[in-house]
Amino acid sequence: MSDSTAGAQRDTKDLARKYAKFSRWQHSQGLALIDFADPRPGQSVVDLGCGTGTLTVELARRVGGQGRVVGIDPSPARLAEAEAKRDPALTQLCYEEAKAEAMPGLADASVDLIYANYSVHWILAPRGMFREAARILRPGGRFVAEFLDAVPPLILEFLTLMPLGEEHKAENNFMNTAAWRDAIAPTPLEIDLLETLTVDLHYTGLDDFYGWLEGTSQGAFDRAKLTGPQRQAYAQRFPGPLDMPLRARRFVLRKKG
Repeated sequence: MSDSTAGAQRDTKDLARKYAKFSRWQHSQGLALIDFADPRPGQSVVDLGCGTGTLTVELARRVGGQGRVVGIDPSPARLAEAEAKRDPALTQLCYEEAKAEAMPGLADASVDLIYANYSVHWILAPRGMFREAARILRPGGRFVAEFLDAVPPLILEFLTLMPLGEEHKAENNFMNTAAWRDAIAPTPLEIDLLETLTVDLHYTGLDDFYGWLEGTSQGAFDRAKLTGPQRQAYAQRFPGPLDMPLRARRFVLRKKG
């Protein structure tokens, strides 16, 4: 989820499908985060930065027919992919095109849980996001997120080879712990948890990694723009499975009251 206009404009149906196909590690992390967030039957849940909706569907199953799940994303291409594969039996599930700092389709104090899996680092206006989260959450409602804390060196290396690399890097927002606390402080959100962690990214090979990077960067990375010698050098450097550690953050915020 990028709330950058440039990122959303770059997105296409093909890139959205690549993202859905190659985001296995992100899906796995997302399922673990759903278990951690523990949505309950009958609750109202927002999937903030829902992308192509795979995890949104799982949230809908957890809350059941008496609950409600709204997937929020600024990318029409990703939302179209989510809608195309939505099970019509999940009547408790819907999608809305919106940004984290402005979700006009959601009423004040109407949400029990905001869930965000690897989307918060795309939010360039975190203070606005927290104000909007405080508006839509019920008293006692929670905002549970896990997100990237820094771009891994290998990804930075690939982005330096791309014409849109600098633009894409500017679409990420990384802040230290004090800055996150400062952004949250003016709102009626209490910090239950704010921690850093390391997550292992794994791909079966370089082609899978390229597919994921093309999708997640909304086309800022494009393997076709690598030169022949560059492609050959990376194929020799990564002949098999590709693993890298990611530095991440997790927070649990609770609305006072």
